[in-house]
Amino acid sequence: MPSQVERAFVARLTRRARGLSPSVAREQLAAYELIKRALNERELADAIRSGQVERLIMELLSDERLDPSLVRLRALVNRVVVDSARAETMQGLPSFIRPPVFDVLNPIVIQAAREVGLKYVDDLKNEIRQTVRQHVTAGLEEGINPRTVARGMRGVIGLAPNQERAVNNFERMLREGDAELFTRALRDRRHDRAIQRAFDGDGLTAEQVRRMTEAYRRRMVAFNAETHARTLALDTQKLAQRLAWDDAIARGAISPDNLVRTWVTVGDSRVRPEHVELNGERVGYYEPFPNGELTPGESTYNCRCQARVSIARKPKVTEVPVTSTQLVARLREKYPELRQLEIVDQAGDVIYLDVIQVEDTSRSRGIGSSVMRDLIAWADANRRTIVVDVAERDAVLGTTSRARLIEFYRRFGFTEKRGRAGVGRVAVPRFTMQRAAR
Repeated sequence: MPSQVERAFVARLTRRARGLSPSVAREQLAAYELIKRALNERELADAIRSGQVERLIMELLSDERLDPSLVRLRALVNRVVVDSARAETMQGLPSFIRPPVFDVLNPIVIQAAREVGLKYVDDLKNEIRQTVRQHVTAGLEEGINPRTVARGMRGVIGLAPNQERAVNNFERMLREGDAELFTRALRDRRHDRAIQRAFDGDGLTAEQVRRMTEAYRRRMVAFNAETHARTLALDTQKLAQRLAWDDAIARGAISPDNLVRTWVTVGDSRVRPEHVELNGERVGYYEPFPNGELTPGESTYNCRCQARVSIARKPKVTEVPVTSTQLVARLREKYPELRQLEIVDQAGDVIYLDVIQVEDTSRSRGIGSSVMRDLIAWADANRRTIVVDVAERDAVLGTTSRARLIEFYRRFGFTEKRGRAGVGRVAVPRFTMQRAAR
């Protein structure tokens, strides 16, 4: 069973997903109505009469025909992804690695939102085409008038192929007085007694069958929209958590080597048996789970399992350089991309980071952040305080702006140090920061 912490984690993401899905479902239903209104019955009947079903699908239900009706839905899905990433970044991450503000222009988040929105509407369009293809093919095989088949197409928009078959079966059971009808979960139970009396007597009238079938169809369309929206909301929470931690790694706030992901189920009777077996499995941040999935349930529709990211306990240091000179040599060997790295021992337990410079061709690859993490690990193990003077921009040394450097060091726990310290190599104004051992 999931632990209390894991249950709280799943409950938090589930509540957030529940809050998002109704708005998506409403917008999806509105999109279905727009698609229905855009259908031209005469064009549909002509295409059906000619027997050119694929032409009907590829031309009359092309992306160009369907996309205008899905613009608002796709925009909403994009916002859902961005808002979820913001919530997870500013509320889900541990406080000490959260950014001061959420970057709404983060290209990774924007691209992820676009991809999710595109996939969501593409899946809906493909579902519509599959259901229409099934509806038209069945009509042709049964010899139904093409105009009647075309008129019925509006009724299948919003249904998955299996759901259209379910609606047709429901209509048949109403006509034939089949008691299996009472096992259908989406039926309107308020009519059960009236239907049973009709089954026991002369049966339902054609008008009653039509009205009850249409009511069942509307419930099925709403159920389909809710299912799509719920799956999107759950998947978005999984993605948002991943985006938040990816961003923390990219900012240098934490190393992926210090993170583990744990498979967490909801813990109820609806969890798939194979997922029950995976509950509690722990893997590295970039490692797949034992079933090969990077994200729990990524190959299973409507899976509620999550991967909880947590910070692993610090491993015991088995080999730590004794002196700062040994540390510099070790780091130069580990990171050949370093152009310069100089550390100066000062009085007491203080070391002064004089210069750290990465080759131009290796910048923006996280090398500087990795060096800082190793330096901090050594300093903590040896109870040393690190002092650094943050210089202004320097074109010769390749120094970035002071503001960006200050932000860089703050991410690693450095704070402003009053007074002057250090033995700076270049006579330019300095801003001194320090980080005490932890």
